[in-house]
Amino acid sequence: MSKAIVVRVQRTKSDMQADWQRKHDLRIGPQPKYVDLHRGELNRVLIEPPTVAELRNRALERREVAKPKRRMKSNASIVHRGVISFGHAIQDRVREDNDQADELYRAVADAIARWCGAEVLGLVAHEDETAPHAHFWMDAYDKEGKSVAMFTFLNQRLIPDIAAKAAQKFIPEIERGKPRRQRIADGDDPKTYDHRSPRKMREDLGLPPSASADEVSAAVHRKREAEAASVKIMSEVERAIAHVAAIQEVTQGILSGEFRLMPGRAWSRGRAASAAGWKERKAELEALELPDDSWKTLEALGHAMYRAEMFATLDEMIHSDRLRMGPDKEWQRGANMKEVEWPELKSFFEKADLPAALWRRLDAAAASARRRRESWGEQFALPVLAAGIAALDPEQVGHWKGRAAQGEWEGVLDDLEGVGKQWGVRRWAWAVDLARLLDDPSPDNVARFRERSRNLAMATWKDRSARQSAGADHPDDVATASLPGMAGDGEGDLR
Repeated sequence: MSKAIVVRVQRTKSDMQADWQRKHDLRIGPQPKYVDLHRGELNRVLIEPPTVAELRNRALERREVAKPKRRMKSNASIVHRGVISFGHAIQDRVREDNDQADELYRAVADAIARWCGAEVLGLVAHEDETAPHAHFWMDAYDKEGKSVAMFTFLNQRLIPDIAAKAAQKFIPEIERGKPRRQRIADGDDPKTYDHRSPRKMREDLGLPPSASADEVSAAVHRKREAEAASVKIMSEVERAIAHVAAIQEVTQGILSGEFRLMPGRAWSRGRAASAAGWKERKAELEALELPDDSWKTLEALGHAMYRAEMFATLDEMIHSDRLRMGPDKEWQRGANMKEVEWPELKSFFEKADLPAALWRRLDAAAASARRRRESWGEQFALPVLAAGIAALDPEQVGHWKGRAAQGEWEGVLDDLEGVGKQWGVRRWAWAVDLARLLDDPSPDNVARFRERSRNLAMATWKDRSARQSAGADHPDDVATASLPGMAGDGEGDLR
């Protein structure tokens, strides 16, 4: 609310208007319905305004000083009238001390009159309307006989400065009001800078013209409360909209894999986010302000997505035999995982936090993978063993056995390396284990060769299955078709 002092100065357009203004100021005769006649004794006549005849005579005397060539028109302005009022925030302060208010009214009216080269002719303080104010009268001609009408209107912007400076000597809190042009530029409500008559003000408040000052005050108070409530509601709505937008942004980021949100508002980069801009993005996320309930919901969503991602990763690695899981959640390296990757991944898997339902699904996946490996061993390992022995040259095998028996394993390995260049890495490793088995059919060598044969058969089965989906040979041939000396293209499927 404003603490400004407001001063409006106008010329009277006729003697009738001047007479009406005098009767209104002195409460002579019928008054507008917005005047509370029961509070009339609160009004104070500081300087009684002259009558119309006295005003006209004074105007003529001053005008004659300039020795005009023409007579004064009958409708010429004979007096200037003004009103001094205040913003809502300072009105109660003005009402606290009537004597101080009267001195303030005198000082403001005198300052404005002196600036215009005139004298104050009348000053009346009104307390029987909605707001405290004072009406003042001053000459329409200065001491040199010149009209001050155009001077006053051309310098209208200076009057608020003059009034504020004079009033602040009595009430320092009073301010100079915001200029009308600035209010228009700032987009303020027109009601704050366009003067409204008491009748128009009551009409805007939804009151009848006869509404008393107390009724107007009550209506203004209700309006201010409604405006304050409206501002508060709009602020809450804007804040809610911002919260919804932030929740949508975080939810989309979690679901898209851009970032992860764990309990405690722990942010981490997701698979879909680039490492380059993650630092700035994380700072933006940490700066978000949301209600605690919203954070709890988002953290629960983030934790659920993290568990789902963890489950999908573990399930995929179990099915691809990169990872194996025992009945008691004992993690083992699968045949298709590199040994250098295993220590770090093992510690990561051991920290996996999954609900019981997902653990049961992983147990089922691990059991299925074990049955698949065993069935592959029964279906393919023994045929591979038999076919592999038959495929090798017996004389060459005997030569390797003889050299191995004499401790010449380096020469045997060199020969097998040459075979590996022709057969591929997987068959070369398989051939090495075969040579060891032929040299020493111990249980360890047998177990190693059977495991190698199972892995080789598994890779063969996967390769042939992929080819089958593209219209290749029937999968029944996978056990023998790709081995050396057997049907099929041989080399490519076992690499």
